[in-house]
Amino acid sequence: MSCLCSLDLRFFVFREVARKLVRRGYHVVLACRNRGAALQVRKEFLDECPEGQVEVGPVLDLAVLDSVCAFVKDLGDQPISLLVNNAGVLGNESIGDWDPATD
Repeated sequence: MSCLCSLDLRFFVFREVARKLVRRGYHVVLACRNRGAALQVRKEFLDECPEGQVEVGPVLDLAVLDSVCAFVKDLGDQPISLLVNNAGVLGNESIGDWDPATD
């Protein structure tokens, strides 16, 4: 199964979620703004689990629509069975006040 993890790798808990998914046999695609950090995490995961499937996608900035579109294009027809997303900021609004048509 494939899993797309859009992560802010500074947060330990989400990094651990991705690590556990690799250990459980998921093909994990790391989606991050900092490609260097993602490559380092990939190496760390594969050092611990050499048979793991960890891929670093192109740089993904969820605040930039062109970045999201380029990332999706790069994925092609690869199915995503699970999405883990801890990246993104809503700001000061509550989710009830948020209108995706204006953002």
